Amino acid sequence: MFQYSHKVIDNGFDRGFVDEIIAFGGGNVHACFQCGTCTSVCPVSLKVENKVRNIIKMCQMGLKERVLSTPWVCATCYRCYEYCPSVIDPTELIVALRHIMVRDFGPPKFVVAFSQSIADQGQMPLITSRIKRLREELGLHGESIDERFRGKVVREIRTIMEATGFDKLIGIKLGE
Repeated sequence: MFQYSHKVIDNGFDRGFVDEIIAFGGGNVHACFQCGTCTSVCPVSLKVENKVRNIIKMCQMGLKERVLSTPWVCATCYRCYEYCPSVIDPTELIVALRHIMVRDFGPPKFVVAFSQSIADQGQMPLITSRIKRLREELGLHGESIDERFRGKVVREIRTIMEATGFDKLIGIKLGE
């Protein structure tokens, strides 16, 4: 005979997770009643495994480790906020989760690489000989930033990065 167990296993349950989200500006996720409107209006929901609604539910359950280790994407278009009947802001929740992730694990490697490239050459992506050739085939200048202005652009970007502390936050070197 089947015997029902009332024991609840809460491994990985972080009772303070919702408070962390609120502290980082993510709003009270407990106001969400899982209607699914956020997911239905999300432009990236058809392309990702973890929908906004699922992320919110995991947050409500205190599954911090799972949320922070699960791939999720947000275009920060705020459509979910516009349509949410509970008037929570799922976009700001995702932004708060990004802040928590960076605090706990550091910035993602692609963000560091992207930022370093912008600091070094004033743009992304790297200008390879293949890209130069493609640009010329399309009748464009080989460089996407005219070399006469690249130095000025790089200096301005580095000034902004240094003045805001972005370079130290992300962990990049600004060079000379």
